[in-house]
Amino acid sequence: MTNFDHLIATALRKFPKAKKIAVENFSMTADKMDMGTEMNLSADAASYKWNRDTVEAIRYVIRNKVEETLAGAMKCGNRGFVLPNVPKSTGECQGCGNCDCGESLIPAPAGWDSVG
Repeated sequence: MTNFDHLIATALRKFPKAKKIAVENFSMTADKMDMGTEMNLSADAASYKWNRDTVEAIRYVIRNKVEETLAGAMKCGNRGFVLPNVPKSTGECQGCGNCDCGESLIPAPAGWDSVG
């Protein structure tokens, strides 16, 4: 089970009246819960007559998908986080500001576009 599948399953447990297909499909199309996503969600919810659980499940998945992606992006060898857009090719700690470890970057999970 992937992290995304786990998020979907958790959302469907938290919001039992949510429409599974709507949650899966809409959540796959959004990377973050910004104003544009909220507007699209609102329009789709009205068009397809989604119930509140469906809308809340979608919000849950998108918000948590973003948090997991950011948290797992790239970590300093000892502590702290390195910005996800730092080139991996440097092979050095990119100054998270929390330590002087000098450790090599730890690659992000598969599918993280900015890592290279």
